[in-house]
Amino acid sequence: MKIVKKILFILLVFINRLSGKIIVGNFKLKAPYYHCYHSLFLIYKDYSRNFREIVKKTKKYHPDLKLIDVGANIGDTVAFVKTDVDVPILAIEPNDAYFKYLKQNTQSFNNVKNVKVFLSNKNEKTNQKLICKNGSGFLSENNKNPLNPIELITLDSLLEKEQDFQFSKILKVDTDGYDIKILKGAKDYIKKAQPVIFFEYTATKGQNAEYVFKDDKNQLMFFNDMLNFGYNYAIFYDHLGNFLLSMNLENKSLLEELTNYINIQRHIPYFDICMFHNQDKQIYKDIRNEYI
Repeated sequence: MKIVKKILFILLVFINRLSGKIIVGNFKLKAPYYHCYHSLFLIYKDYSRNFREIVKKTKKYHPDLKLIDVGANIGDTVAFVKTDVDVPILAIEPNDAYFKYLKQNTQSFNNVKNVKVFLSNKNEKTNQKLICKNGSGFLSENNKNPLNPIELITLDSLLEKEQDFQFSKILKVDTDGYDIKILKGAKDYIKKAQPVIFFEYTATKGQNAEYVFKDDKNQLMFFNDMLNFGYNYAIFYDHLGNFLLSMNLENKSLLEELTNYINIQRHIPYFDICMFHNQDKQIYKDIRNEYI
């Protein structure tokens, strides 16, 4: 029976890849044949359910909600959100191939602005090479391309141009290990808009640290900055979106233990973390109550 199920699954994935389409929420999106979403969405039926709940709970308290999606890929987050609520979205994707699909997949949606740009913690050019595989991408320190440098800018700089999104109340970052670097380049926006922040917290060493950059090794210092900005509350999920725990970010020993955990084992390569400003404590409580 297991063999039959496996064969059927492989057949479904093959059909998906052949069609070049995947179902995301209430929508069909185009995706390149090599993209991991062709199999991922078949395996994990509740994929992104945690973020969708965060968006709906946040809109309850912020009716004029706007959202920034960093690492928008082919537009899957946009489609999931638009399935539930119609809010303006700034979708940011630096990869040429994925950006092409992002534009195609979002052209029928209202209030979606697509921007192709690389974000970082400062405005500069880098010789690092963009590596793409399985529907994702990252800048590699081990692969250089000095003849074609890539321009990096901060989210703060981008929002000087995209002023309609300067006070967006949700910031989602999903960039395979680059997340904290991007958040460091968004300090002005974070202090001003106090958004709910959803991001990946990635291992900094060991088997799970393939995409992490050397100058982000001391990731725990990042949480000190967030505490200073008024962010005391956080919810941790595993890499599949399952609730793990809620906590006060002043609990530094627990943060250290969680960081050590993803660094020493290979079963959970990263956590999804949602952080809440003190003014949004009720949103944090509402989401926490869904699991406790």
